[in-house]
Amino acid sequence: CKLANMAATHNWDEIRDLQKKFAEVCTSGAVTTLSEGVMVQVLQKLGERNLIKLLYTMDGKEFLTEAQLETDICNELEESGGRLNTVELHESVNVDLTHVMSAVENLLKDDRRLHLIQGDLINSSYMDGIAEEVNELLLESGHVSINELCSKFNLPSDFLREEMENRLGLIIQGKFDHRDRGSIFTDAFMARQTAKIRGIFSGITKETSVNSLQSSYGFHDKLFLDVLDSLIQNDRLPGKLQGRGDKMAYVPEIIKRTQSNWIESFYKQNQYIEFEKVSQLGIRQPPKHLTKLFKDGIPLETCFIANSYLENVSATVLESLAQDSWANVLETLPAPCTEEDASVVTAKTKAIMEHKNSIILDEYVVCSKGFLTSCAGHFADLIQKMATDAANATKKQRSTAGNEPTSSGNTTDNPGKAKKDKKKKKKEKAEAADSQGESAFKFLTVEEVENLIADKYEDFPASGALASHLFRRLKSEFEEALESALKGGADAAMQRKTVDSLHEEFKAMLSDAKAFCKGALQLDTADQKPHFKHLTQTFGLPLTDIIFRLLGRGGLMDIETGTTLKPSDRKAIIRDSQPDQKEVLERLDTLTVQSDFPTLIEYMNEASEAAGIFLGKPKKEKQQLAEFRAALLEKIKPELDPPVVLLLATTMYFQRVTNCMLNISGKLVAGVVKFLVKKCTEGSNDNAEALTLMDSYKENVMDFIRRKDDFSPEEKAKLEELTIEVKKLVLEGSK
Repeated sequence: CKLANMAATHNWDEIRDLQKKFAEVCTSGAVTTLSEGVMVQVLQKLGERNLIKLLYTMDGKEFLTEAQLETDICNELEESGGRLNTVELHESVNVDLTHVMSAVENLLKDDRRLHLIQGDLINSSYMDGIAEEVNELLLESGHVSINELCSKFNLPSDFLREEMENRLGLIIQGKFDHRDRGSIFTDAFMARQTAKIRGIFSGITKETSVNSLQSSYGFHDKLFLDVLDSLIQNDRLPGKLQGRGDKMAYVPEIIKRTQSNWIESFYKQNQYIEFEKVSQLGIRQPPKHLTKLFKDGIPLETCFIANSYLENVSATVLESLAQDSWANVLETLPAPCTEEDASVVTAKTKAIMEHKNSIILDEYVVCSKGFLTSCAGHFADLIQKMATDAANATKKQRSTAGNEPTSSGNTTDNPGKAKKDKKKKKKEKAEAADSQGESAFKFLTVEEVENLIADKYEDFPASGALASHLFRRLKSEFEEALESALKGGADAAMQRKTVDSLHEEFKAMLSDAKAFCKGALQLDTADQKPHFKHLTQTFGLPLTDIIFRLLGRGGLMDIETGTTLKPSDRKAIIRDSQPDQKEVLERLDTLTVQSDFPTLIEYMNEASEAAGIFLGKPKKEKQQLAEFRAALLEKIKPELDPPVVLLLATTMYFQRVTNCMLNISGKLVAGVVKFLVKKCTEGSNDNAEALTLMDSYKENVMDFIRRKDDFSPEEKAKLEELTIEVKKLVLEGSK
């Protein structure tokens, strides 16, 4: 360090000597004056030794230090009024732009009042001048926009906003708009705007668009909504704003109060009010407004009604049902209500929807089942007459066709041709008889039934719906009457009894079939096919036979009920059936052949309707399961045959594990036991121990079936013990 200090002291001594010599040279005469070249070399020498740092001017004729350059820049900035472009600056100081920018950066670091904005060097005095100009504008107009100032002074908005904010209260007498800080206002301007807004809006007596008022009276865009909202929030203006954007409107309190009073008065007097009238008052979304105002009311399509109308509808409808008559819900509602309103009220009236004796037509006409029976009764004479006429015409046609003489042409000359002619004529006669039979059996159309109902009940509003509802029933009665007439009426009563028994048999069997189908679907998918085949044979074919008998009872009702129809019988029924019935019968025949039991059972609903079977409400599942379990218990108690005990026990344990019914044959028992053991192994189950016993019992029973004659007495005794144990488990588990 001492050596460095000595060297520095030595250098400064040399510099002082040079300065003295330089001064002497400058003051001496021309003889001792240095030349310009020597002077340049001296300065270069000093620069090389870093004893002095000089900057060249652009023409190279002058030198200056960095401090001098910064001083020159500040002088130029002051002379230009506080704002100078850096490109112009380097030309005025005659120094390279790089040195000028370096000097500017140094000045910016040392003086925070200087700013370099978009290539312009700006000092605080310039910004003070802008602030004074802004203040003058405020005194003139009361407000000024930052965007206007940016355009005028060519400065960025963020910089200008910050500088103006720093001078608020000092040079600028005003305040910023607190919403987006895009404008400056004076207190006097804000007070004038507030007073103007309050005065104009205080005089409004109807709903008025805010945008129209703003454009009409020239309210300032930035202040208007803030001031208006503030006046409303502080209860300086009695009203409120509705809507948004261009649809915003001011609603004075007096209008709202008048509207509410009128609506409440009308609603209390009439127990309803139309949405159109509410809309005419200027209220948007009338349903929402009325629902909020009247909690117990019901909004419909066209109006808002009180709950008392539902009570009136309930009383009227119940009275009509008690008298086996009908009621038009629309007639009990206010005059403005439409059919859509009536359907909504009907759906909301529990007394109608939950009444067991009610039938709803066209969604708002309610009638009793007794009324439908009465309507059908009016067609009894007509149906009987049509059936008798059709039967007589059919008998006459058959007798005519049977007694028609054969042709007497010469058959000896060409016997082969005569035989062909005979067959051809026989076929033509059969086709003619079929076509004549179809025309003879023709029944009324739905339109004709509707016209007859309209003539009988002139004021009934749903004659078309009633005709559609009654048509299938009337057609079924016509077919029964025709059948009775064709048979001479001797066994008509017995025939009706048979039809009724078939209906009951079908409903009971279909209910069981659905339950057994649900049980079979619980099994693994790979094991379901043989179960479906078994169920198709056990339930599908009998159900299908009943449908075929009912739809083809004109020719096959004399077949014994318990027997299964042959494929040829089904084909004959399909061939002779009506087109709408043929589709149903062909579908049933296909599904039974395919053994697609789930689809077959699902299709039975549509098929039963085509056959005129009214299924009614299905039996409750809990009751059905209990009855099935009781039946199994009654069967297993006295049973001692091991295969039968295994079959019954497996079925009962399946119901216990899955809570579903199952109908199986002896061939399917092994697979069901395997399924139950697997299901209990996969999850915790209280029946696991019992099913282990069942699995062992199954193996013994199958061994007994395979070699029944070779079974030893000891093995038979063991099997009997297992049988007793299995029965005991089943009976104890059912308590």
